[in-house]
Amino acid sequence: MTISASALRRVLVTQRALLGERPLAPTILDAARRGAATAILLREKDLDDGVLFELARALVVHATVPVVLAHRPDLARDAGCAGVHLGWNSPSIQEARKFLEPGAVVGVSVHDVNEGVVSTAEGADYLFCGPVRPTPKAHGPVEPIGFSPLRELAARTSVPVVGIGGLTPADEEEVMATGAAGFAAIRAFVEYLER
Repeated sequence: MTISASALRRVLVTQRALLGERPLAPTILDAARRGAATAILLREKDLDDGVLFELARALVVHATVPVVLAHRPDLARDAGCAGVHLGWNSPSIQEARKFLEPGAVVGVSVHDVNEGVVSTAEGADYLFCGPVRPTPKAHGPVEPIGFSPLRELAARTSVPVVGIGGLTPADEEEVMATGAAGFAAIRAFVEYLER
């Protein structure tokens, strides 16, 4: 299973700490539906392997959009996810592909144009680039990069680029104007649950 650029237009990134005591899978699916998400990135790397697998599998079975699992190509494959998303502390693209089925996607988070160009050359199928706007981080604030790197990265690479970091649906038009495929968000989708 692959992910088209159009499936990366509005990516819901999970962060269960924002969901309170709500049941995870139904709440994530509800947020995705209410926010018109086109894909779900399950990013809960501190969950026990069994719990993470069950959550990923439940999302794959019940979601109407592709589900990608962060950091764990082995569990992504076993749960039937569309692929894996890698960050700075994840396996390499080549290592991840050893675990995945043919056709599974590998996405990579980058923070500047050079990282994006290198990741594309190494075989990334899509890129998350950011943070575009200021965003809270557990380990302190990360300097936002703005919209210009999205534009440059979209022009210099042949893979879809997705903006992430402090973005909301109100930013969708500006993100798309850069040539990026779409945006990814955490809090913006959780806010749909409060409406």
